[in-house]
Amino acid sequence: MSVSSLTKEQDHIVNCEFENILLINAYAGTGKTSTLVKFCEQRAKYKILYLSYNSAMRVEAESKFKHIKNVSVKTMHSLAYENTNKSIKERLGSLRALDLNPLLNDRDEKEKNFYASSLLSLLRNFCNTNFNLEDFINEVSKNLKDYGLNPRMDTSYILRKLRTLWLEKIPNDKKLLYEHDFYLKDFQLSKPVLDYDFIVVDEAQDINGCVIDIVLNQKAKKVFIGDTYQSIYKFRGARNSLEFLASYPNAKVLYLTQSFRCPESITKEANRYLQLLGAKKEFKGSFKPDKRKNLNEQKAIITRTNAKLFDIAVQNLDKNFF
Repeated sequence: MSVSSLTKEQDHIVNCEFENILLINAYAGTGKTSTLVKFCEQRAKYKILYLSYNSAMRVEAESKFKHIKNVSVKTMHSLAYENTNKSIKERLGSLRALDLNPLLNDRDEKEKNFYASSLLSLLRNFCNTNFNLEDFINEVSKNLKDYGLNPRMDTSYILRKLRTLWLEKIPNDKKLLYEHDFYLKDFQLSKPVLDYDFIVVDEAQDINGCVIDIVLNQKAKKVFIGDTYQSIYKFRGARNSLEFLASYPNAKVLYLTQSFRCPESITKEANRYLQLLGAKKEFKGSFKPDKRKNLNEQKAIITRTNAKLFDIAVQNLDKNFF
């Protein structure tokens, strides 16, 4: 996309001056990546860190930004991994609740599995937050239900075990597998200093408190870009930074609303739901007319599970599926 073909919204972002935090709410197909490429090209004399949400997105971003030598593309996990020692890397894997049973040998056998499962859930929850351990323990003590703990559970006991698990067992017990979110949490707690002038965070609606804290503690100017209405990872501790950071002092909020992908027939329907969700900006359709035929004959199928979707596909092998 040439500079002359940028929309007014894109041009505004590319040339935007901001003090500390820039939040970009970008609807689907609005040229988010091409806007960021131009944004970085415009700042060729600065060191820029581009943080992608996962490895697949990192590979794609690397191809888009490869001509801009001042941009480093990483995932937050890869950044933390670079600072993880070899002994930890050899233990990487997915921890099981069963693995925590030895830590709970002072518990009745009937309760042990229940407590182990709750302890592992609590540990993973901690790794997704911006809290240090003691602050997290205080938060859990005040809001048991928010952290999935049964009020009839011995709360002081499980919180003591959490402290022992994180401070003693996880770092030293080689029998326990070390999850990727553990070294990311370690990285956050170490208060890392990242030597960049700008940090661009993609898919910012799906990052968690741990990642937000790492980025906010940097001197660099921060750009968070994503779509508030595509946040789907709250069950994994994601916190919609586009909403959360909007109240921060000196946070500037800009939008990308002009879709290059969706025809007006789609955006018109989408706006009905965006309005119900309180969207501040209307989603604008593509300027190109929709030339597809037989639109009224097309159907979208939504299921709760992939298995059910597969069953429907098998039952309709004579039809075209996309």
